[in-house]
Amino acid sequence: MPDDLMGFIIAANNYYSEQLYIDALSEYQKILWIDPESDLALFQQGLCFYKLGYDVDAKSNFNKVLDINPDHYNSKYYLALIEHQNNNFEKSIPLFLELLQYDSKNYELYNYLGDTYYELDNLKLSLLAYKQSVQLNAYDAKIYYKMGIIHEKLLNTDQAIKNYNQAINMDNNDNDLIYRLGMILYQDGQYKKSLEYLRRYIMYKPKDLPVIQILANILYSLNR
Repeated sequence: MPDDLMGFIIAANNYYSEQLYIDALSEYQKILWIDPESDLALFQQGLCFYKLGYDVDAKSNFNKVLDINPDHYNSKYYLALIEHQNNNFEKSIPLFLELLQYDSKNYELYNYLGDTYYELDNLKLSLLAYKQSVQLNAYDAKIYYKMGIIHEKLLNTDQAIKNYNQAINMDNNDNDLIYRLGMILYQDGQYKKSLEYLRRYIMYKPKDLPVIQILANILYSLNR
């Protein structure tokens, strides 16, 4: 009866919101016994599997939803996410690109693409994706940091320093970022500027002997 079906949906959604995913799976299954092609129940069941770490089952459900509704955005999103999280980067790329056709202003999709291309050592496409991301959201310190790393690998020292500075202006407590900025300034011969960041770094890592030696070299070069 319609009232019974609505009761199963409400119960399942309540269990899901309370993170009781096993109980939610049971209630969604009751819906599927009544309507095997309920894309709502199939998708929510897929989410439960995803939350429980059952990626194979989650993918199966999301693909069933897409068989019923090929334009189901969220199913494609979670399929892309699962492939990305399992390091199946080449499989995740076409999924993320397809998602951008639906939502071209979603900076997080560009972040995932940037991360994926970076893992595949395609630095230029990774950088391009991150640039698209910061055009849509200019307030993500991690993306400027990642762009700095890519520029450093591409030997674009000035641009790397610029990106690191942008990142540190937004998040000045990231010790890895502080270290990278200090080191690239030192390698670029900007000793006075590097001194500030390497001193800050050594406060967090007081036993890092190579950096202590670099600090000594900088102070010696500056006649201090």
